[in-house]
Amino acid sequence: MVVNMENHNGSDDINEGTMHIKLYWSKEPKYNFDAEIIEIDGNWVRLSDNHFYPESGGQLSDTGILLIGDDRINVVDVQKRDNTDWIKLDDIENLKIGLKIHARIDRVRRINLTRNHSTQHLISAVFWKLYENETIRAEIGVKETQIGLRNIPTVDEINSALLEAERIIMEQVSITSDFVDDVNRLSDTIRGGIKKDMPLYRLVNIGNYDTNLCGGTHLSNTSQIGGIYMHKVEGRKLRFYSGMFAKEEYIRVNADMHIMAKTLGTKLSDLSNSLNELKRNFELYRKENHTLKVENNSMNYNLLDWNRSGEYNYKVFETLDIEKGAILGSIGELEDNQLVFAVKPDNLLIVVSSSDSITADLMDFLRENGIKGGGRGRIQLGKLSQPIHEFKSLLKNIIAKL
Repeated sequence: MVVNMENHNGSDDINEGTMHIKLYWSKEPKYNFDAEIIEIDGNWVRLSDNHFYPESGGQLSDTGILLIGDDRINVVDVQKRDNTDWIKLDDIENLKIGLKIHARIDRVRRINLTRNHSTQHLISAVFWKLYENETIRAEIGVKETQIGLRNIPTVDEINSALLEAERIIMEQVSITSDFVDDVNRLSDTIRGGIKKDMPLYRLVNIGNYDTNLCGGTHLSNTSQIGGIYMHKVEGRKLRFYSGMFAKEEYIRVNADMHIMAKTLGTKLSDLSNSLNELKRNFELYRKENHTLKVENNSMNYNLLDWNRSGEYNYKVFETLDIEKGAILGSIGELEDNQLVFAVKPDNLLIVVSSSDSITADLMDFLRENGIKGGGRGRIQLGKLSQPIHEFKSLLKNIIAKL
């Protein structure tokens, strides 16, 4: 049996054997409805009729209020239990089974969630059609929606996918839903595959472009999406806005780009080239600055005199903020009786000697004196717990014990 929802007005649930089509799947959603309480479990109630969407399929639940006479009770969550919908209230005082209520769903929240869910279907469909890149995770929020793809997309793939999605939005493609109770009637080409042994299959179709099994709420036309703004890409994870949120972000970014172009003294159309040039210049400056730091570091090290304690000569070397490799390059090879203690501005301590055993003995003595650290080999790391002048005073006695 196939049921098309285009003519279903949501006046009641459709039942066919084990089939149970939810009221919140209606083409014309109801944001206000009457019902009575038929079951109570703590702060959770079940209604005789329910249009509140329960959290599922990555989509957050509806919220709203129940009106009982002059009393207003907040609906804070909706969840499924054994194919029934349970509504969580922030107050259950004076509630009882059989009590008649009037419910109001938060319309703005539902519209945002519905739009974002349809947008997620569209973006997932485009990545599958163009690149066979499957969506393995989706989170549909009120403002932001995110999907996790099987493979990391390139920048060009993301741009092409967004252009394809905008094309489908502009073409005003119908979004419809059908219900099938026989798995044999389903196509193997359905995006996302088919779960076997379900009493009812709900198909959400974006024209002839995409079909996906889904229990969420959806728009009736792609034009209602209104636009998509991809605001963050984190490897396989894509975060985006749709509708008014997308438009607001485009306006904000456009204003920022004009300010940036003015600051750089360039045209908006040349902003990308100017930023690339700025990036290249910055990288050259960074490398030159690093080279100067390394040279300065080496010069400071070479100017230091060796101190003497027991059988060893040692230096306490206050380094610049550069990586460990560059610091070790400044130190070079050490003789058997030479020790170096390099201290970075963040109090990171690098202990260097000519042998593994000497460095290990040094670290044992340092830990006994409250300095954290350890490792293996002739180069080990620690962290000073005292000012460097106190460390210098302590060091002579420690080295004398070697």
